[in-house]
Amino acid sequence: MTPSLECGGVSSLNLGIMRILKEQGFNIIAVTHLNKEHEWYNFFDDIVDDIYKLYEICGDDTAKCISQLLHIIREHDIDYICGINSDMFLHIIREIKIQNLDVVNVSILHGAKETWFFNKAIQNDNYIDAYIGITDKIRRDLIKQSIEEDKITIIYNGIDLDYFTNDSCDRRNDCNFLTVSFLGRLVKQKIPLDFLSIAQKMQNNTSLKFLMGGDGELYDQCQEYIVEHNMTNTIINGDVIYPRGVKDFLQKTDVLVLTSLKEGFPIVALEAMSMSVPVIATDVGELKTIVINNKTGYLGDIDFFVEKINIYNNDRNILHQHGKNARDIVKDNYNIADTGKKYVEFFLDHADACEQKT
Repeated sequence: MTPSLECGGVSSLNLGIMRILKEQGFNIIAVTHLNKEHEWYNFFDDIVDDIYKLYEICGDDTAKCISQLLHIIREHDIDYICGINSDMFLHIIREIKIQNLDVVNVSILHGAKETWFFNKAIQNDNYIDAYIGITDKIRRDLIKQSIEEDKITIIYNGIDLDYFTNDSCDRRNDCNFLTVSFLGRLVKQKIPLDFLSIAQKMQNNTSLKFLMGGDGELYDQCQEYIVEHNMTNTIINGDVIYPRGVKDFLQKTDVLVLTSLKEGFPIVALEAMSMSVPVIATDVGELKTIVINNKTGYLGDIDFFVEKINIYNNDRNILHQHGKNARDIVKDNYNIADTGKKYVEFFLDHADACEQKT
């Protein structure tokens, strides 16, 4: 269960995990509940057994949604229901316990105590049988909230290392200009206007180019900002289609910049680093586990971003070494094949909690 199948890191991660689960014989039902265009419907439709868009069936009537979910659970004889940032998940797990259904409720947490769904999950712990967190910080935060440690499993995010690779590219060979990119949803959380502010400050440097990729509620505002400030050094592309478009975008990128106000564990950072692209980012979420200062990029206050971009622009050997280090960290720790394997192991290890049908 997830609010929607929109373009973004969580959906790309879910897609990879579901593909591996399907290959291992699991039956998968996807459920969404927001009144929102499902941008990735076709991607998931090729993998899962069925997709239910609750809003189209029940509107915003919570009671009808719960009734429909109970019907889905019984019709498909569901063993596990996994909630990912879904308030509807919290409604249905209460009913599952009340009606004593033979279903394991799993809360998948992509953020720690600073995120709304983490706090909601804690409040509903009596109805949750297991937690899957994506970082060690989530484990620590759950334990601090008196969650039983044996209910917690940590599975790191992963990406397709064979697809997101750019090993043949040596950025020391092109010293004519440095391409600095922002890739993500253009929403308030990501603060894309901070990226444009950086580009504006550096627009007189003809050796720098700035790329923006993504769509969202702030797209028009970003476009207007570029026009208003006559930023000929900056291009915005709202049509970056996953996965080919993301890979093409990152192949044109020398440095990825993340200006986010808050993050969990952004997949785009892993994808960039897997393609030997170092990252400059704000110190939020769990970025510190992969963006290591002066090794795979730079992490810190946005006031220092201009300085760090200039370091890469002035010394391509540093750019190359940080990119190589970034690729090595992702290769060693964040392979989607390993992530999927651990999800398979999780479900099989919990099979004694319900009748196994996979």
